[in-house]
Amino acid sequence: MNDNLEIEKTYMEYLGKANEVFKIQQKVYLPYAVSGLLLFGIGGSAFFWASPQNALWMFSAGLVTGIVDTTVGTLTARKKVLAEANAVETSLKLPGFSEFFKLFYHRRWWPNQMVTGEKYQQFLSIIGRN
Repeated sequence: MNDNLEIEKTYMEYLGKANEVFKIQQKVYLPYAVSGLLLFGIGGSAFFWASPQNALWMFSAGLVTGIVDTTVGTLTARKKVLAEANAVETSLKLPGFSEFFKLFYHRRWWPNQMVTGEKYQQFLSIIGRN
């Protein structure tokens, strides 16, 4: 019985750390998303004050730069959180945390309560208890 409580405690620790690392992703991504929307909005506003030919060009430029900015933000945030997950695994000595986090980050696979069945077995495998 104590083993099950220990595993559940470990699961909750991994889940809590995964949520903390995910919040870092949001902080890194948000400025890029805001600036991308602003660039798109500025380009779109050209329809109200520029000639039709210039407005279309400005709108297109705003759209493209907004998409590029948002894409750069996505890639930067992804790189940052995966590096942070590796750092957490190393510094806190949480074996398999990077693998656990990748499933959390990419598929939102881990629920907020203790898992059962296949996910339980996979969690045990990730932490080296299987």
